[in-house]
Amino acid sequence: MAENAPDKDFSKGEVNGSDGETPTFIQEKKHAAMLKHLADLNNARLQQSQSRKFETLSAPVFESVDLFLKGFSETKQKIQKRLDEFHEETSPQEKTLLKSGLETLALDINGLEKLVAVNSYFLPSYEVRSTQNAIVELKERLDNLNSQFYPKRNLLSKTRSLKRILKPLKSLKVQ
Repeated sequence: MAENAPDKDFSKGEVNGSDGETPTFIQEKKHAAMLKHLADLNNARLQQSQSRKFETLSAPVFESVDLFLKGFSETKQKIQKRLDEFHEETSPQEKTLLKSGLETLALDINGLEKLVAVNSYFLPSYEVRSTQNAIVELKERLDNLNSQFYPKRNLLSKTRSLKRILKPLKSLKVQ
């Protein structure tokens, strides 16, 4: 059996066999294949990064941070202006219109909040926080206006006034 095996002299890098390839030639071949594979992977990665850059440059209009912030600030200013106008209106004739106007403002602020929530996936976290803080400020101003024009009734004062009325009556016991 040893007679049929090819003679191998690895010290010289030679093989006496059917394919006639040396171990160094095989290693060089594997090395070249690996380098080609790595080069292909690198080219694919570079193409993907270039396509991502192109996609960000050609992002839809609604995914542009600058355009979103511009639209947000315009809407915020309109709401602030309307809040200021409601603050100036205090005539009794306009109080009926005031309630519906305040409800409309509340809907506009909620719409602005939903807009931020929907677009928060492409906004930087700082912008999300600042827009949410602006919305909170608008809501606080709206709540202040609501409480100014439509104060909550104080039920505690009613029960106290009833106790004051009933207290003298209890002292007048019928004998």
